[in-house]
Amino acid sequence: MISVHDYDQIDQVQHLWRELMQSNIRSSVYFAEYFRTFQFETRKELLAQKIAEGFAVRIFLLNDDWHDGFCLISYHKIRSCAEIEMIFVRDELRRQGHGSCLMNAALETLHHENIKNISLNVTYGNDGAIRFYEKYGFRPFALEMLCLK
Repeated sequence: MISVHDYDQIDQVQHLWRELMQSNIRSSVYFAEYFRTFQFETRKELLAQKIAEGFAVRIFLLNDDWHDGFCLISYHKIRSCAEIEMIFVRDELRRQGHGSCLMNAALETLHHENIKNISLNVTYGNDGAIRFYEKYGFRPFALEMLCLK
């Protein structure tokens, strides 16, 4: 079962977000330190900026439980664009179709809102996530390279 929540409940996923950052640390080829130092408050501010620009933010919650997994999307109806901001399922619940349930709920919402362009970012080296997204038709569009000093 998937439940949908608004940005005002973002703090409820903070502990899962931290687990997601730990997963990114493990899978990142080059930027583990970036994920170690990236703060939840910074992520919240970035989402709040999107809201100020007219984006909607939705949280899809696995099993209506703030401990199992979530998917967070942002979308702008007028611009017809969206981003899968993050998706995470706890390790012990993976490979049971939960990620697919979250992704399907998010994509269904975006389809209902008539959103045509959907993007996402995936950490270089996270091959499992790349394969997962490819099942939904996502393909590489550009390669963003980053140099942190």
